[in-house]
Amino acid sequence: ERERGGGRRTGKKEASLSLALSKEPSREGFEALARIGGRETRGGVTSSSPRTRTGGGAGVFSSDTPCRRRVSCSFESVSGRVVLMQAKRRPGVRNRGRVVRRAFKVGEIDCEIDCLDSDGPGEATGGAGGAAVVLVPGQWSSKYDPLLMAIGEGVLRRNAEDEDGTKLQVVRMTFTTRWSEPFSGYHKEKKELINVISYLRGRMGLDVVGVVGHSKAASVVALAMSELNPEPSSPETFGVVCVSGRFNMAEGVERSIGQEVVDLVMASNQPQLIGVEKRQPFWLTKEMLEERASIDMGLAIKNMKRNLSRPEGSTRKVVLLVAHGDCDERIPVEAAASYVEAFREGGEGNDGEDSEIQLIRHADHCFTNPEHRGELVRHIVRFIRDKVLG
Repeated sequence: ERERGGGRRTGKKEASLSLALSKEPSREGFEALARIGGRETRGGVTSSSPRTRTGGGAGVFSSDTPCRRRVSCSFESVSGRVVLMQAKRRPGVRNRGRVVRRAFKVGEIDCEIDCLDSDGPGEATGGAGGAAVVLVPGQWSSKYDPLLMAIGEGVLRRNAEDEDGTKLQVVRMTFTTRWSEPFSGYHKEKKELINVISYLRGRMGLDVVGVVGHSKAASVVALAMSELNPEPSSPETFGVVCVSGRFNMAEGVERSIGQEVVDLVMASNQPQLIGVEKRQPFWLTKEMLEERASIDMGLAIKNMKRNLSRPEGSTRKVVLLVAHGDCDERIPVEAAASYVEAFREGGEGNDGEDSEIQLIRHADHCFTNPEHRGELVRHIVRFIRDKVLG
């Protein structure tokens, strides 16, 4: 505005709005407008966030979506907040639906439930019904982790193609220990995951049919599922997906903070303030490291299978998918085989069908390469469709 010499001085957000409404809209303009409007776009998906702006106005903007078609959308200001309105469908182009997100809290735990708008949005206050898959983020990550977002959208869109199948919703969560206990807090996070699943069952009327955990959360999922109470109305098949999970819990901390720091913490009776590059500082104690090292993942996985398969004589079963990148720079790829081996030792069942390993060639710990991430999502979507819902 100031460069064009036009009118009053505008704030940063209003200037971004002018960019978004320029004569030649771009992807950057679309994202700028979405941020101003209190929403974020990730790969063509719109999600709610607490950001707001003041003022009013109306206009039209366009964007090239991932399916490379031009979509026109309108927006308006309602009570000081820009609201993105329903996209206008181009003639002859099939509207596959937009992912709608609704935020809610379980105590202090931040969660979001996702569904396709063609299915009708799930309500965070309960009574939505249907089935759900819970996605759990890894160390330092949140419910907005790009990997979880990609998995969630993949599950929803593939499920929408099965017109006669079970309609799924996806729930993402953020642990309260995200910043305070990045290398510990496993038992706290285990309880938080159980509380979220109990809330989904009781307050929202959802049948939780599966849980996906990445990195640290893969271990948390195994611990939580070993104690989760299977209700009489629980689904006949429960799916567990562990992505890039650690098996030997005594290892890994030294890689991030250095062996000398670990030795200092273990030798001291006082908490040590630890700083990791680009991360919020946190306190680390000898007790935290000892608690982590004492976790027996083999026992947790065996107990998970026994717990979710009970009562004895029933047809209820748990199925496991373990996925790992063979170029994982944080956790040895051999951990994947240890997960499956412990699962197969956990009880009776057709183990060849109840568990599987998928190694993604050349993939790193977080599957940052789009091709590797896409391959992982396809494996998870197929697993949920064929093994859990099929």
